[in-house]
Amino acid sequence: MRPSRHMFTPAVRRLLALLALLTPGPLLATPHAMDDQAFQAAQWMLATSTGQALAQLGPRLAAGDDALGAQIRDYQDALEGWQRDSQQLRERLTQGPFAESEAERDRLAALRQRIDALETDIYTHFPLYRELANPQPLDMATVQQLLQPREGLWVALVSGRVTDLWLITREQAQWQRIDLSAEQLTQWVRRLRNDLAPPGGEAPERFDRALAHQLYMHLLGPFEAQLQGLDQLLYVPDGPLTSLPLALLIARAPQGADDDPKAWRDTDWLINHLALAHLPTVGSLRALRGLAPRQPGGEPFRGYGDPNFDPGARSATVTRGATTLDALYRGGQLDLGALHNLPSLPNTRIELTRMAKALDAPSSAIFTGDQATERAVRSADLSRVGVLAFATHGLVAGELDGVAEPALALTPPERPKADEDGLLSASEAARLRLDADWVVLSACNTAAPDGTPGADGLSAARAAAVHAVRSQAVLPSESIRATRMNAASPTRVS
Repeated sequence: MRPSRHMFTPAVRRLLALLALLTPGPLLATPHAMDDQAFQAAQWMLATSTGQALAQLGPRLAAGDDALGAQIRDYQDALEGWQRDSQQLRERLTQGPFAESEAERDRLAALRQRIDALETDIYTHFPLYRELANPQPLDMATVQQLLQPREGLWVALVSGRVTDLWLITREQAQWQRIDLSAEQLTQWVRRLRNDLAPPGGEAPERFDRALAHQLYMHLLGPFEAQLQGLDQLLYVPDGPLTSLPLALLIARAPQGADDDPKAWRDTDWLINHLALAHLPTVGSLRALRGLAPRQPGGEPFRGYGDPNFDPGARSATVTRGATTLDALYRGGQLDLGALHNLPSLPNTRIELTRMAKALDAPSSAIFTGDQATERAVRSADLSRVGVLAFATHGLVAGELDGVAEPALALTPPERPKADEDGLLSASEAARLRLDADWVVLSACNTAAPDGTPGADGLSAARAAAVHAVRSQAVLPSESIRATRMNAASPTRVS
């Protein structure tokens, strides 16, 4: 059953009630106990969508032959069977005693012991999976210990009529409640996203910078004094905010026209002040900080992009966007004709070239055209790559049975096979052997939904990246289009 915000233990419900009654306190060096309880209660509300995304990823990982996939498959199958049989036993017992009840209880008890043993083994060998799939709340003091100098953690909890915000640094902790409803936030986020990717596929003509500044003042304005002392901001968004890259916010009131490239260059984007990193949960901070540093040496960069979808033509109109997976399948088989019809992306070659240059990587680190294949990715030794980038179309999950997971589109083979169909799915990406500092998924819809409250902010594509990457995953949640506005927009993206 999919978890929801209504499925909490009585203890958690009491904490959430406490959160609703409490009034945010002043800026504190040592967090007040009541403020700390509210912060931990909020984390239960924030944990469910991420846990569900990773829970959905488990069966896809199990499709492979690796030890993790086999263990997760065994564990989840056993847990599902135990839950189903336990429910059936309870239903039968309500109808009166039956002869097999004791034997059935013994069988379920033995199955529960096996589940506990599997769970212990999985969590022992893969602690990051445990933290992300079953996150536990962290108190403010623990967060402060985990933060680095000049680093802060910003957390948002969007309720019906109000939004609660926290900013925690190594020195201070602050909680603010603002009168901004989920409905209003959803409307604003959708307006900004529509500016970036207008309905109907047209190229964007303007971006509402005044609204981006207004959102900054609501969400980060209360902490502006504390932000001045930071170099990096980690953030855990909620609800419609999961669809909003904070890099789009504007710290000072914009000047000039919204369709003027010079005005864009002069705009005071938040990303010009702070390095930004999106965390799936507060608890994931502890897991990520517990990882050992990557060994020096190896390749600084590897990039895949500009796939050759149609060898006979190059599209004049370049749009990097998303389509549904079911649109690419016919009768359960990949429709190469539909894959060939995806528009080409020559500008992604430029994008990867600039990344490679910035990281002092050779041109041989870039795989484009006929080299950007699924086989090339899956057969490569990526364990010594520091930054791994994909710049291509992102394909969102459709409703076709058996292919309901997102994927990245690569150069298709002449004839699709089970192990190479031109689509690198989330489960296939999760099984890549990586030790990267960054994985960049520069494709539409790899990060978040459309701003609907309560929607999963961590797609299976992002869950796969989090599972594979050591520290950060850069995941644009907006369509990226080759327009003059793109060239004028900020180049530092997180």
